[in-house]
Amino acid sequence: MSKAKDDATPGAGHNVGGVDADLARFRDRLVNLTEIKLATAEDIKEVGVEMRAARLKKEDIAGVRLAVKRHFESAEKREFRETAEEVADKLGPFASSALGAAAVERAGR
Repeated sequence: MSKAKDDATPGAGHNVGGVDADLARFRDRLVNLTEIKLATAEDIKEVGVEMRAARLKKEDIAGVRLAVKRHFESAEKREFRETAEEVADKLGPFASSALGAAAVERAGR
């Protein structure tokens, strides 16, 4: 093995291009983001406790949660949902029948 070959090949544990520093930086970012995620989850739980403490009806709490879920849904999913709701409205009382439910489901795909 020539001397040039030895110089070009890093040895075990050699830090090529700051890989160790990059890994540490990514690890630190993920740790920080995970801490934020956990804190946010706790805050969301607290809001649920506050809603129950405010003696809101279960239906009202469910409505708030649904509104939040819809706030973050994709445009494509929103379009499908709105189409399904439109079909259900047009079907009226027949929307709850087996055939009507199948039509609504198909329209929402």
